[in-house]
Amino acid sequence: MVKTEKMKLAVVLVIVAMVTVVCAVGSGGEQPTENQLTAAFGELSGQVSILKASEAEFKPASLTTQLEVNDQLLTGEDGRARMDISDGTIVRISPLSSLTLQQMESTDQGVHTRINLAIGRLWIILNSGTVEVETVSGLASVRGSYLHVQVDPTIGETYVTCLEGVCTLGNAAGTIHLLAGQTATIRNVGQAPQAGQMTSEDISEWLAMNPEATLVVVPLMATVEAGQGQPTPEAKTNTPTPTNTLGPTSTPTITPTPTNTLAPVDCGPPLTWVLHTVKEGETLASLAALYRVDEADIRKANCRGEMTFIVPGEKLYVPNVATSTPTKTPTPTPKNTATSTPNFGQTKTVEAGGPTATATNSATKMSNPVGPDNKTISSLDACTYSYRITVEDADGIAEVLLIWTLDDTLPERDKAVNAGQYKELSLLSDDVYSVSQFLIDTTGHKTPVNIRFRFSAKDDQGNLTYFPVNDAYDLTDEVNCGKTVGTVDDSPDGLVIDAPAKCSPLYSVTATDGNGVDEVRVYYTIKDSTAPDPITGQGNFLLPFVSGDKYEDNVLIDTFTKSYLQPVTVDFKIRVKDVLGNFTLIGTGSFTDTVNCQP
Repeated sequence: MVKTEKMKLAVVLVIVAMVTVVCAVGSGGEQPTENQLTAAFGELSGQVSILKASEAEFKPASLTTQLEVNDQLLTGEDGRARMDISDGTIVRISPLSSLTLQQMESTDQGVHTRINLAIGRLWIILNSGTVEVETVSGLASVRGSYLHVQVDPTIGETYVTCLEGVCTLGNAAGTIHLLAGQTATIRNVGQAPQAGQMTSEDISEWLAMNPEATLVVVPLMATVEAGQGQPTPEAKTNTPTPTNTLGPTSTPTITPTPTNTLAPVDCGPPLTWVLHTVKEGETLASLAALYRVDEADIRKANCRGEMTFIVPGEKLYVPNVATSTPTKTPTPTPKNTATSTPNFGQTKTVEAGGPTATATNSATKMSNPVGPDNKTISSLDACTYSYRITVEDADGIAEVLLIWTLDDTLPERDKAVNAGQYKELSLLSDDVYSVSQFLIDTTGHKTPVNIRFRFSAKDDQGNLTYFPVNDAYDLTDEVNCGKTVGTVDDSPDGLVIDAPAKCSPLYSVTATDGNGVDEVRVYYTIKDSTAPDPITGQGNFLLPFVSGDKYEDNVLIDTFTKSYLQPVTVDFKIRVKDVLGNFTLIGTGSFTDTVNCQP
């Protein structure tokens, strides 16, 4: 996606989140009950925020966060998440996405889940039950296994791919039913969906986002190839009377739309290969050694591209040579060592479906760190730094993180991840992992803030290594990087309005933020202080940007329309929202209106 498209999606994403927050403030949302099902995060990376139904602000998500009905999830440009539903269903969410978990309930057929996807993309790997995805232009659902949904609200487009199972996409103009390898698109709101065939790009995205899709892709290739040139499904007009939607009710007279030809994918297992279940501690390197093939052959057989990471329980195609034993130097009997020390250099037994072999656990080497040390941030312009580290391990690298603390303690990987105080580094080149111009958010801490950071790495066998080993780098923040810094320069706080000329007082605010200010908004409540039961009403208005860091306007709050008695008390608060969706309260006030201000 080109940069301009990312910016467009980011702007829409912010608007979607802002509207949701305002609605949540107004309605209060539904409170979850003890009997409601919940979902949990299985994976998190980058900027991922959650808006709980009972709250009015997005907060950073963590692996301990429980998602409940009416919770909203928001991912930034680098944000990714895996949501695990209690029946084993997996939902993976891409960057620049916004969704609301609308419904989760137990049925005789399993858990029925309904998600509203306002913008972005998600992949569903269904274990049981059903999942429905509501979009701006239609409703997608899956019964079976694998569904991908993509939404672009700027043009009202919804696009789905059905990797396996029976998938549907429909709206008021019609519903279309898809089988494995087919797609459907609604290009404008109110337009009936149109069917097509999955492309090699679609399949590559499935594999890149979902390691579980490997076993589905191989048989899918034969299915799709057999279906080339066959008519694609036609959208059927929706009628009030339920019909058998799994088959056509009449012979179509419309000439089928030409299908997209699926480009061949150069992968898949040889005919003689068999399935192998990955066990704890196994890597592509150990499997390749055990079965006497190159790692590239295993990746190609399983349509893995350049991915080397495998997980226990995953099924991979391997050569059918159960009696094959790799030629290796006999492994010496390991010496007894203290169990508290890392097991670098020791050996580990690997079961691979045939004779037992051994795989050496290589040490992880970390070097050439790049990042600030003994630095002081004295200006918001200096809040971002680049971080880089070289990580080498013959077993393969599964994860490299930048981790930090804000309480002078030594950063530890699990605690940092649970607290959301981490950033996953991307592979820049051979063995070099980095992130550019990254901001460590110090929101909510008094200045100066001492940031302690270091790097952590996990190899493909799960071994954890730190750099520095028993120390950390120090960075002093004097300006609250990431936090909105604001002052209320002028407001009607304490004012008594005793003449119509004073009905439009000035609200003036100065606000800065290391992430950038998205909006400054005034929320108010009108109270009739003379009535036995105060009549209350809520409203808000936006303060427009003027210049520099200044936001201000003369605003009239109407106390006449609802015939409030005098005097009328107006309480207000001023909040700033940054471009990441974080809110900061920077001022509150109250004034008295004695003249029934009116437009």
